Amino acid sequence: MAERLMHWISHRLLPYFGDRRSQPRRRRVAVGERQMNVLNWQDECWLRLGDTLSLLDAADQALLSSLAELRSRCH
Repeated sequence: MAERLMHWISHRLLPYFGDRRSQPRRRRVAVGERQMNVLNWQDECWLRLGDTLSLLDAADQALLSSLAELRSRCH
């Protein structure tokens, strides 16, 4: 049993964590006139709460356009 566990850890689990695709990537993107930090992780685009709130302050058509633009840049 211990040998099977060690094999699973060394051949399945550790290579996963060493895979660069599984690591989060941070970058800055321009959305409209704003520069925002974006974290891409596990095929998802993550924003800081503060950046999100600044977008929501102008909740109108410009917000929808900015979010659509951001989504297109994350994928």
